[in-house]
Amino acid sequence: DLPFDPLRDFDPVVLVGNVPNILVVNRALGPRTLAEFTAYARANPGKIYFGSTGNGSSMHLAGELYRQMTQTDMQHVPYSGPAPAVTDLLSNRIQAMFNLVTGALPQIRGGEVVPLAILDDARSPQLPDVPTMAELGMPGLTFGTWFMVMAPKGTPGPIIDRLNALVNEVIADAEGKQRLEGAGLVLLGGTRARAAEFLAVEIRRHAEIVRASGARID
Repeated sequence: DLPFDPLRDFDPVVLVGNVPNILVVNRALGPRTLAEFTAYARANPGKIYFGSTGNGSSMHLAGELYRQMTQTDMQHVPYSGPAPAVTDLLSNRIQAMFNLVTGALPQIRGGEVVPLAILDDARSPQLPDVPTMAELGMPGLTFGTWFMVMAPKGTPGPIIDRLNALVNEVIADAEGKQRLEGAGLVLLGGTRARAAEFLAVEIRRHAEIVRASGARID
């Protein structure tokens, strides 16, 4: 029962960037590749638990999209935040997470979890050795937490154009680019039209995943 509608009440200004999800699994589980994990999940229906930061989060819906595309039966476990989910992943109380790249980096670099695939169109600069889902035969399995600047509906066009130009300048600036990418963002930028199209597509895509999975936020 939100008091606003993102399409009706706001004007997209510009896409800033996206933090992709990455599928990571507990080392004790066994699989070391996406194909091995999918085969394991199919052979063990209902026995793999994947954690998220809550119902409806990107980690949850990324897992639901994977389940739909692979026809696997995994159990979703919602947590109040990433820390308890990661703790349970490391102790094998849950076996998998579709964590954000930024959140998974410490465990990956520490050798505590196995990274299987990036849910993005391109490999992560921070994890260049981890393949994408598309590279592993699953195009379309992309998911992340993206950031967009928006303005109240009815904001004068020249103001929105100026905001769009300023954000694109920051993204193109060497220092701005370095700081944003250092925070884990895959930078996007672009026109107002690109932002509006992206938003409409993402809302439709999320709605389809929610309907197919029956996910609820209560």
